[in-house]
Amino acid sequence: MTLRRYANTVTEALDRADARHWTEQPPRSDRTRIKFLRQHTQDDAQALAALLTVPVHEILGLLDNCTPTDTQAAAIEKAVLARWQHQVRRRAHRIITDNDGLMTVSFRAYFGFTAPCGTTDDPRLRFLTTSLRPPYPERLFAASPLCARAGTSPHTR
Repeated sequence: MTLRRYANTVTEALDRADARHWTEQPPRSDRTRIKFLRQHTQDDAQALAALLTVPVHEILGLLDNCTPTDTQAAAIEKAVLARWQHQVRRRAHRIITDNDGLMTVSFRAYFGFTAPCGTTDDPRLRFLTTSLRPPYPERLFAASPLCARAGTSPHTR
């Protein structure tokens, strides 16, 4: 996983949080990542191209053991990390929702009012930490692409 201090999207933040629950590390080499994605898409080049949002002819080049470009490698890494150990993720999400559903989130955002520069009301980047109480963690998990890919809620038994 590419280490950055902050996630750019909610989906990326959920993927990073879910990575703490993995029992195995995801594939590291481009060749094994592509092999994992090929298995995930049942060896369909069209589906793999749609998954990575690249043209099919580039996918065929990747399948012929060509080295991916930096943008292709980033897309491959993102796709693998989003699909790695989905059952472990669902189990972690289910544990959160079954045990009072309390979840703490930290985020950064610009807050402030229209005010002269240098005052305390000046808009600036602020770090916030808050607790999400039920039903909001379950809604957050249900809105994640993990559930959309599976077609079901991870919280159904």
